[in-house]
Amino acid sequence: MELKIEKLAHIDSATLKDDSDLTIIVGDNGTGKTLLLETYALLQEEINDIRNEITNKIINTFNESFKILFDQETKETLTNLISLHKSTLEELYEEDETSNYIRNALLYKFKNIYPEITKGLILNAEIIIDDTSSLNASLQSYAEQVKLKFINQVESKILFNSSEIKSIDFIKTIPTLKNNYSFSFNFRMSPAFFRINRLPFNRLIYPYDGLSDLSFENLERRLQIAILHSFIDSIFNLEFIDTSKSDVLLIPTERNSIIANSNLRTRKELENSKVFSRYSEFSFTLEFLKFKEELEQLDYDFFEDPTPESETITTLSSIEESNNITTITRKYSKEFSEMLGGNLIHDKQGKINSLINFEGKEISSRLFSTKQNHVSSFAILDENIRQYDLVIIEEPEANLSLIAIKQLVDYLFYLMKNYKTKFILTTHNELFFQRMNLLLLKNQDISSRVYEFKKFNDRNTLVELSMNNYGYTVDLFNSELEQIFKESNEIQSSFQKENLNDSSY
Repeated sequence: MELKIEKLAHIDSATLKDDSDLTIIVGDNGTGKTLLLETYALLQEEINDIRNEITNKIINTFNESFKILFDQETKETLTNLISLHKSTLEELYEEDETSNYIRNALLYKFKNIYPEITKGLILNAEIIIDDTSSLNASLQSYAEQVKLKFINQVESKILFNSSEIKSIDFIKTIPTLKNNYSFSFNFRMSPAFFRINRLPFNRLIYPYDGLSDLSFENLERRLQIAILHSFIDSIFNLEFIDTSKSDVLLIPTERNSIIANSNLRTRKELENSKVFSRYSEFSFTLEFLKFKEELEQLDYDFFEDPTPESETITTLSSIEESNNITTITRKYSKEFSEMLGGNLIHDKQGKINSLINFEGKEISSRLFSTKQNHVSSFAILDENIRQYDLVIIEEPEANLSLIAIKQLVDYLFYLMKNYKTKFILTTHNELFFQRMNLLLLKNQDISSRVYEFKKFNDRNTLVELSMNNYGYTVDLFNSELEQIFKESNEIQSSFQKENLNDSSY
């Protein structure tokens, strides 16, 4: 996706592309890094609703303009699939089996007859559009409507209506639809639904009293509507809104205090709360409360190794009673534990209770070092790394020593290389940036984009930097280092003059 912003609070302009494994945004305090991240994360959260809104408007308004025709082979395949579904269910219902048994039996039978069904049968349809002129004229209007709606959300949820935005654009060129398309779609069987591309089409477990409805003739219109949704969705992916919703984790700078406050409330209380907080704080608190709930509900058998199969790390060390509090010792990845200095112990509500260091000593969370307090917040990331397509971290290096920064950078690159997780990071720390810079030079297979907020006429503009043989060069750091070097030379020169003028010298 390419996100373009004009006049958002103190950001004059910014264009952010998210097509790289690692994106780094550099800027001084107050340049707008957090606002940019919050806007991006909110868009990822809302993108499906935005796209669905346009799709529904098109289908509701121009429903009669679309005709979906199947070729003979596709029609026969769909007829046979639906007939097999019906006859199999009738047999299974006669045996009076449980729903789980029925589901497994259906999957087994379909996989034997249609081995490709779980990955998807490629079928074909012809899409004919009668009134393309009216439809194409409406697309521009729909695009402007959803952009305006999103701007209103940003002004409300991120800026608290304290500032207006000139424009936010996340839509590429508006497509011009033709009169005729040949459209290939994927008909797939999942554990709960038959799907057309990503969209659920028909339930796998059909009610007994509804089996008479299972026929191609009865389902043909529903098939056509599902295919129409997929067709429009594919048009958007190629030409219109070039993104799909990602599971995004946004980790703000003040995560330590956020975690402390989150221990005082539940997810339901947060969602119903009337207290206004920054969008990034709200988003992270919600994810952390989900994380705690997951830990609270897990039992011994559910703990699975979250690391690659090549590694052998036990994920559950013990469940024990301590001072009438049930505690769970979690062993996270080796890289996370080394960065933290041990393994975390959670109480039965999922709250971090203490840490067992590598000497076997237990350290209460109230006595954690600054580093341990800061790094322990990444437990949510280490535990759920497969859950998130994209992780956004605001100033990950905050409050860390030089050694701890190196450990953190190594950990982030470990996640990128082993789990293919995409990261967007902000920083104004030169050492952290140069560590990232060094590893990017060593790992050419990791794609990257680096941006710097630069000030022009007291307004901040996001500028993309180019990589050279030395990596990326950031003006913010260079100018400060040059100033320090200049002042040091001046001081040394003044000392030398004083010594030369000193007669006792």
